[in-house]
Amino acid sequence: GIRLDAMREQIDYWEGAGEITPRERSVLLSSLLYSTCYVSNTSGVFKAFHRGWGGATGTALYRILSQLALEPPVFLDNGKENLVLKEDATELASEICADLAYIDPPYNQHQYGSNYHLLNTVALWDKPPLDRLIRVGDKCVNKSAIRKDWRDERRSGFCYKDTAEENLAVILDRLSSPWVLVSYSTDGLISLGRLMEIVCGRGDTTIFTSRYKRYRVSSQRYSPISHNLELVAVINKKRRPRLFPREAVRLLERKRVR
Repeated sequence: GIRLDAMREQIDYWEGAGEITPRERSVLLSSLLYSTCYVSNTSGVFKAFHRGWGGATGTALYRILSQLALEPPVFLDNGKENLVLKEDATELASEICADLAYIDPPYNQHQYGSNYHLLNTVALWDKPPLDRLIRVGDKCVNKSAIRKDWRDERRSGFCYKDTAEENLAVILDRLSSPWVLVSYSTDGLISLGRLMEIVCGRGDTTIFTSRYKRYRVSSQRYSPISHNLELVAVINKKRRPRLFPREAVRLLERKRVR
């Protein structure tokens, strides 16, 4: 933690003194974010850390106890100007002009802004106030010290069952791209039936799938569904729909249970 603070403060100092350009700052920050993920005492999100170092098995100790250091990122020069934006995707969709759009939204109820709040803090370095740790009986409240701005500035409508469908439909309708790729999972908040209705109704659709063992927090917990499908729907919006939603659902269900 001390090394992390020192590195981030140095980047902040260089930026304020005009000793690095915005591009150089981004390079340093990207390396620091990757290094922070690597040595953090967690094997998943930043809302919950291992009990003790490396958890019960200690299998991740090789990285958690390694030295925090910055590694030069690998660059790929594609010879083009590349634009990175940070906006609400539903609002941005109508402004994008591209031959192909790839949509990879959150598919469950876990907000990225809270799950990865520490990475946001490292990137922003705004030093938000932290709630005091409170003990209620045997439990601790506020022990994760999660930033509060995920609730208003970074909340995603895709993480709520009653708004996820609408958000996806809005983006697909607003995009002018003739080709659209949508990545999703059969374990997502949008049901398979509704997902197929939304994507298949926007153009000629082809579905590509990969079968994965369903994630469980504990291997001891029984799950009636052993596997899910990670899928990519390729939509040609210039052609009329040829794949009917019910037909697509039957095809995907057979792939999931095989």
